[in-house]
Amino acid sequence: MSIDWIIIEVLAVLIENFAILFFLSKRCVQKNTSFVPEILTWIILSTFGIIAIFSYHIQLVYNLLIFIIPLIYLVISKLGSVLYKLLNVVFMYALIACSSILGAGLASLITNVNIAHTIIYHDTSRLLAIVLIKSLQVFLFYLLSKKKFDIHNVKKKSTIVFSLVIFLIFICMALVFSGVNEFDIILNRTLSWISAILLIVLFAVFVLYEIFVREEVTNIDLSSQIQRLELEQSHFNEIDAMYSDIAKWRHEYKNNLIVLRAKIEYGNTEEALEYINKFDNKPLYEDEMLHTGDHVLDAVVSSKLWYARSNNIETDVHVFFPEDYKIDDKDLCAIIGNLLDNAIEACLLINDKNIKKYISFSLLKKGMNIAISVVNSFNGQVKKEGNIFITSKNKKLHGIGIQYIDSIVNKYQGQSIREYEDNKFETHILLPMIKPGEGKR
Repeated sequence: MSIDWIIIEVLAVLIENFAILFFLSKRCVQKNTSFVPEILTWIILSTFGIIAIFSYHIQLVYNLLIFIIPLIYLVISKLGSVLYKLLNVVFMYALIACSSILGAGLASLITNVNIAHTIIYHDTSRLLAIVLIKSLQVFLFYLLSKKKFDIHNVKKKSTIVFSLVIFLIFICMALVFSGVNEFDIILNRTLSWISAILLIVLFAVFVLYEIFVREEVTNIDLSSQIQRLELEQSHFNEIDAMYSDIAKWRHEYKNNLIVLRAKIEYGNTEEALEYINKFDNKPLYEDEMLHTGDHVLDAVVSSKLWYARSNNIETDVHVFFPEDYKIDDKDLCAIIGNLLDNAIEACLLINDKNIKKYISFSLLKKGMNIAISVVNSFNGQVKKEGNIFITSKNKKLHGIGIQYIDSIVNKYQGQSIREYEDNKFETHILLPMIKPGEGKR
């Protein structure tokens, strides 16, 4: 076997094993953040694969090891049931077999030889088959490793671009290899090196696009954290403003009592009544304060309701907060704070006097779940990018607040529903009262 063929076969083994481990590592949850199990498994598999290039008997052993070693890797380093891990390895093995058959079949059609010839002989048909098979494997393993796309479609977009790259490789190889003279040694040697370069490019594109996706996801996470900090700062400002008003009103209340006492003592009853009438438009903050037993939640919700009422938005609140819950206060307040912020913003955008501005908020216990509902009026104009609802609080972070809500809901394996009709917008969220993986108290 010539040096160019050895390089091609080695590259094929390295790429295949990298794609396999990438697929399996994404499909199962890792026990820790170390990449040592992946690296060791890749080295072991690749070592046997390279040795198998030179021996048919080792190739048979390698075909068995490519099933057993990944299964051992999953059992040792990943969470989940053994059955789930076994099914993933079987699925992986099936993908390898199907992509090999499909790639070899396409190569045989393009070079006008049978599949057996493509598999056995080291010529242009096998060369084309290797590139097509590895391209298929990388594409399928990359695509199927994404159990679900992120809500900003970062992974979806990268997968589309990655698919186009694979498609272009297919087209280029088909054009180059069609009509090749099998006996042109110089041309075939050139094609061998071109194939090796294409395999390296394929591997590089695979790795670089995954790095790009992770960077984009990291940037979105950072944006979410910024939005969370802004939300918390907004909570603090609103709460501070509310309590400052309460302190001011109480101070005035004491002074007013002194004035009223003096008027009554001197028999000026009518003046006293007139003085009392002046307080009709004063807000009774104590009546607006929420009392659930969770002081952080009370402060956040009360500040939002106070702000809504101060902007002539009618509010309706129904809260029965359970004590036996294990949802982080910050997460719960982030969800409710964002929901109420969005509802208030929607009401403030209403310019039609015929549309009533209102917000209905409820937080209730339903079975072993917390049900959160926010129903509000809006101007009937819904802004969406794909499946993402857009708010206008901050153009740089538009949609991040809703994304942040969804990320918290997913964290607790909850459910969220958004509906709108005419001038009514509804958001309903159901959260388990215990964190995933924890038992009841």
